Amino acid sequence: MIKNLLFGFLMLCSAAGAQTVYNGNTKTGFGGTIGNGSLTISDNGTDITLALATAGSFNDILVVYFDSKTGGFANTTTFNDQSDGGRRAISGKSGSGTSNVSFPDGFNADYGLAWGNFGSVLFELAAGGDNSLVFKNFNASTSTVTFPKSMLGIDGAVIFKLIGTYVAESAYRSNEALVENIGNGSEGGGNFGFNSIRFAAAQLYPSTILNLDLKSFSAASAGKDVLIAWQLNCNSGRFADLLLEKSNNGLSFQTVYQERVSSERCQQPFSFTDAFVGGGTIYYRLQYTSADGETKTSNVARVEKTPVSTLSLAMQPTWVSSTANIQVSAPGGEPVQLRITDMQGKALQTQMLRGNGGSQQVLLQAGMYRPGVYLVTLSDERGNTQVMRFVKQ
Repeated sequence: MIKNLLFGFLMLCSAAGAQTVYNGNTKTGFGGTIGNGSLTISDNGTDITLALATAGSFNDILVVYFDSKTGGFANTTTFNDQSDGGRRAISGKSGSGTSNVSFPDGFNADYGLAWGNFGSVLFELAAGGDNSLVFKNFNASTSTVTFPKSMLGIDGAVIFKLIGTYVAESAYRSNEALVENIGNGSEGGGNFGFNSIRFAAAQLYPSTILNLDLKSFSAASAGKDVLIAWQLNCNSGRFADLLLEKSNNGLSFQTVYQERVSSERCQQPFSFTDAFVGGGTIYYRLQYTSADGETKTSNVARVEKTPVSTLSLAMQPTWVSSTANIQVSAPGGEPVQLRITDMQGKALQTQMLRGNGGSQQVLLQAGMYRPGVYLVTLSDERGNTQVMRFVKQ
């Protein structure tokens, strides 16, 4: 039975904003060890420190899942690593016992920390059987662990999401969690046992959102691209969420860039290059969230673009008896289409080519064509075309 009940949580932040305390959900299915305990997380920009305060006998395993980079897993259903107690707790599998975890929308777990009376072990998550979880770090302390941010795949600001669940080595799961109340369970003692659970929310580290104001926002043509630039006033917080959107009609927008940035990065100018935008009128806007939770939107910047053709087409000879060489030039990496048609538009030959930044040669075999005039058309995905004629003798 999947529980999807969000009752609430407690989260305290230190005055300095350098650490965050995540309290348990007050449940006591396994004695309140985690339900009445707390986890304090801090960092110095390079290393991450976790300090665990338990409120009972630490006989089972606290599993902390981290979402700290792109990719990851939406649930634990593909994990089946049962090589040791920590791996079984992270996988939620032990023999015939199974208790899968489904993560909330927007949370894709990358790493799992198994913490018990043996200490703590950090794994990179991976689908598969025994020993599929990738060992990253071991610490013998039952109360604190410090590891470099790179072990969570972080190379910039220390920012991640987390979820904690308390589970036995047998995969029998309690109702104790950090920091969401996920219900009272369905088996003896109010525990979930070998039932699947679903979290509805995850927690952020760091926990304080920057207070933001927009100083400037602009977009300008830069050759065949568009350069978008902006600057913010950032204060009283540790991170900001930024979302740059683009539209071809000024009504429906799609995301072209998003990032969660630290307070230090937020103070610096931002720029983004939208490449190969084609032609016509293009609209851009920036969305950003302030400390009060209000999402604000910038003015809409408008850019007029004239299509820039980077295609070239040549042919030798243009009076063809049987074969001819067609010379094609297209930007590197862009797919292009070469079509041979008669003057009524009937396609006689179609070929997809991959641009390589230089020229390439295509052999035209026209021996079976009837005498007359034909067209060669080269086109790309941005609507650029080059057309030339040839005569079949």
